[in-house]
Amino acid sequence: MPSPLRHLAEMVRNIPKRGESDRASEQAAVELEGRAVELGAELPAGLEVEWLGVSGYRISYEGRHLYIDPYISRVPLSSLLLRR
Repeated sequence: MPSPLRHLAEMVRNIPKRGESDRASEQAAVELEGRAVELGAELPAGLEVEWLGVSGYRISYEGRHLYIDPYISRVPLSSLLLRR
């Protein structure tokens, strides 16, 4: 099992890359949004989908919100392998 110090060192190494990653993600979102408009893929009236970053989304309709974040809700690999 990796040590907490190793995780910290990896996090510090990736700090300079974070801005670059954020810019690439924003550009991808703009391109996808533009492509959806080109294809006429409009959402029904009142339905909103908001990208929250990485793999997270918020879907809103009539004052109700559904948050989707596979990193929070995913099943741990050990549970999958042990069929728990």
